Amino acid sequence: MSHISSEAIHNLVTTLDSELQALHHLAADIATVQREMQQNRAHPWRSYETMALKLHNFYAGCERIFSAVVAELNGGLPQEVDWPRRLLDKMGTARDYRPALLATETAHELHDFLTFCHAMRNIHGFQLNIARVDYLVACYPAAWQHVQADVTQFMAWLTTLATSTTGE
Repeated sequence: MSHISSEAIHNLVTTLDSELQALHHLAADIATVQREMQQNRAHPWRSYETMALKLHNFYAGCERIFSAVVAELNGGLPQEVDWPRRLLDKMGTARDYRPALLATETAHELHDFLTFCHAMRNIHGFQLNIARVDYLVACYPAAWQHVQADVTQFMAWLTTLATSTTGE
């Protein structure tokens, strides 16, 4: 990581906070859809397609966080064909200039969401694997809690870093 200004660090913290707020809003939407899925058994496909989109949005929001971090601290996104997996792997790995953004457990949990997002981009809604959606719905609360805690901890590290670079 080359020298980064205090202002750039504060801007990154603001971006991360904004993305966490969007994910928090999404959590409420997911809870609403989950209730609808339990109440409306007559048309389950509509509910499952909606939930699949929400789960996709969850990982996409996480990926926006990761992208912001690597753009500012790592010099840019991975360029390989499998860049989404490499991006997630980078977030679970500490570097000499920054701690890991995600705990190992969190990164592992998010791999399931990453593979689901890739599948979602390449299928029609009627081709959804219902069991996979149910599995991810069950995994979601813990994954979201871990992402929120890990990103908040990383933001605290960034804030400390910004304070230390102000005096330079």
